[in-house]
Amino acid sequence: MSCQAIGRFFLSLFERITAWLVAAIVAATGGLSVANLVGDEYTPSVRPTYVFDRSSLLLGAWTYSNPVSQPDTPRLAHEAGLDFIITSNGVSQAQLDAWGAQDVGVIGVYNAGVYNEGYNAATYKSHPALWGDYFTDEPNASAMPLWGERVARYNQLDTGRVPFINLFPQYATNEQLGNEPERVRGEDEIWRNIVSLLAPEVGDSSLDQYLGHIADYVRYIDTDYICYDSYPYGSDFSGRWLTNLQAVAEACRDYDKDLWIVSQATTHPESGGFTPSLPEQRQQGYSALAFGAKAIVYALLQGGWWTDQMLDASGNTTPMYDAVKQANAELAVLKDVYANYKWVGAYTENANKVVGGFSSVGFPGHKFQNELPIADRAPIYTCDGMLVGKFEAADGGDGQAWILCNMQDTKTEATTTFTVTLPNEATLINRGEVKTLAAGPFTMTLSPGDGAFLMY
Repeated sequence: MSCQAIGRFFLSLFERITAWLVAAIVAATGGLSVANLVGDEYTPSVRPTYVFDRSSLLLGAWTYSNPVSQPDTPRLAHEAGLDFIITSNGVSQAQLDAWGAQDVGVIGVYNAGVYNEGYNAATYKSHPALWGDYFTDEPNASAMPLWGERVARYNQLDTGRVPFINLFPQYATNEQLGNEPERVRGEDEIWRNIVSLLAPEVGDSSLDQYLGHIADYVRYIDTDYICYDSYPYGSDFSGRWLTNLQAVAEACRDYDKDLWIVSQATTHPESGGFTPSLPEQRQQGYSALAFGAKAIVYALLQGGWWTDQMLDASGNTTPMYDAVKQANAELAVLKDVYANYKWVGAYTENANKVVGGFSSVGFPGHKFQNELPIADRAPIYTCDGMLVGKFEAADGGDGQAWILCNMQDTKTEATTTFTVTLPNEATLINRGEVKTLAAGPFTMTLSPGDGAFLMY
């Protein structure tokens, strides 16, 4: 019997036992999700019509330098495949002109105080390159109602722009998040320990509070997206990269919002000098897509925190720029077809080989809660660590699509080989190439961090 068949049998058995026990414990002690925390305190709003095209995947970058610190910056951003930039700085009409000339949108401070009382549509300044007005970064729970009021006032202006707010990642401290920790399993620590043994990602107490943080955002702040930043490549790959994606992706799916993720394009000071290169940019991009991301924002284009941004202080390109440019060139080929599908869920294959995450005692475990059940998974067989995202046709048709990502440690240069049994003719996009596949078994090897988009 092959390792795939053996692994699939034991995973199925383990999953059923674990799912039953965890479900019983959570049911007995009170479950937690963004949806049941928000409850009836949510009224869906009509999605606004923006001045920019949001029908396909958007690729952007965060910059902390002056938005046009060098004359070539907008051109270099465009050549790197960026659709837009985000900055907390003020921007002038001349700067917006320069970015607009390169077909790069800007979310920044062009209308200072636009969210304050008394600001009206007659006062609002428009510009074709202005995609949004920057509001705030990483508000805590106590500030959510205030920013909700400000967004509501802004929405009444009907600007066609995004009121931009970015949230904390899951690894933020309790003080930063500011909300009271929720307890998935009540007050009895024994139950938490049992669940942590069986399904460590569910027993992680930081996830409890973070779900409450996202619920506060949904409850108080009426945007049609949720954006947060997360930087997984420190001394070790952050185990909360996947749990964070899952938590926000489920909220976006359940409340019809777009998932925006600010990913790492810089060197973390605690990484021991490890700089994310092309394999890491691919891995961040494809793993975000596996959770239905609608915008990937690289941090950073220039300036700001840490080191090794896409552009140096003089505006020269760096190896980080080259990596992002290549990753974007590959993603650009699937941008439009990806938009034809809606996210259903995600799961891991051979979770014990998937980088980061939590390790349980003697069990393979999942890497995040609510992984797709066996019956809903792709007909994929592999002995390697993979992340798989499932999609259905957005128009309600019969089509399905899958994001397939090599989610093993890029530092080990491990490849992932899989075989998928195709029910009919399929289309595969990988590294910018589009291939037509015949029905039947198809085997492929993904290089470190690489991914593919499969449709049939």
